[in-house]
Amino acid sequence: MKCYAVVRADNRSKLETALSDLEEHANLEIPETPKKIEARKADEILVEVLDSPLEQKCNDAAVCKLKEDPASVINTIKGIHPPAHVVVVSERHDVFDVLNEDYGDLEALNT
Repeated sequence: MKCYAVVRADNRSKLETALSDLEEHANLEIPETPKKIEARKADEILVEVLDSPLEQKCNDAAVCKLKEDPASVINTIKGIHPPAHVVVVSERHDVFDVLNEDYGDLEALNT
């Protein structure tokens, strides 16, 4: 595993569509079922990774592991325009270790 994708969405439908887009249109391999993450936590991750203030809170969120290199994931996602905000968290981000520790305890996202 090289990085995590934290997907922040306005609603469940957009969340599920964005996750599907990552696999089908970006051709990214998601080796496990994505996991639920609190919307508030996803917002906090966004602020930390982008080092900028939150402009809009999300209502639904998920996190998934990705096997690809973080830089290539970011470039690929830019080209598909998913209907949700995708934050790529790599080992260079402090929050990566927190996600790594918490990931096993998160509940699977039932789509």
